[in-house]
Order: sequence, then C-alpha cells, then structure tokens
Amino acid sequence: MKTVLLEIRTSGRKTNLEAELADNFFSRFLGLMGRRETKGLFLKDCNQIHTFFMRFPIDVYYLDEEGTVIRIERNTKPWRIRPLVWKARSVLELAAGTEADIEIGSRISAANT
Repeated sequence: MKTVLLEIRTSGRKTNLEAELADNFFSRFLGLMGRRETKGLFLKDCNQIHTFFMRFPIDVYYLDEEGTVIRIERNTKPWRIRPLVWKARSVLELAAGTEADIEIGSRISAANT
C-alpha cells in the first residue's frame, strides 16, 4: 500500500501524520485486517467501515468531501460493523488512543493522493 502524508488543521494548529492509503476496492476491503499495529489508514471514497479480523481497537474519523471531520468513533472494537455515514467521503483509522489532536471540524488533507 502507498503511504500518504496527511495535514491536520485543528483550531489554528497544524500537524502532519503519515498513513497508508487505501484508494481502491481491494485495499479498502482489506484495510487493517490481521495486522498487529498501524501508523494509520486513510480510506478514500469510503463512508462505512467494518473491523472484522482486526486485532486491536481503532479510533475512526469520518470526513466529508472538503476533508472536514464530521463524526468520530473512539475505541471501536474488532468484529463490528459501523453505521453508514451518508455525508462521509473518506475515513481515517488510527490505533485507539493515538494522540492525533483531531476533533469534529478539524480539516484533514492528503498531500500526495
């Protein structure tokens, strides 16, 4: 999978985060299945996730078409199907508890997608 540098803007602060990019059906479907750890996964063209076959809980950030965080689900455990988020156009998955300073309204953009 390709790596992407994400720029996160929250309340006037800017940080960067490196994540893997899932930008096709197969990479989105596989996601984090079976992995023991992650630096993060950015799923393009996605508005619903599952956590089947995952080994650890994740924090899930749903982004609209402008890259604004519109929903956050923290500590999502393995073996779950999350509800469809109609306005979401992409999703960022991070290991649960990762301090990424992301909140509702934060803007996330991918530098090299």
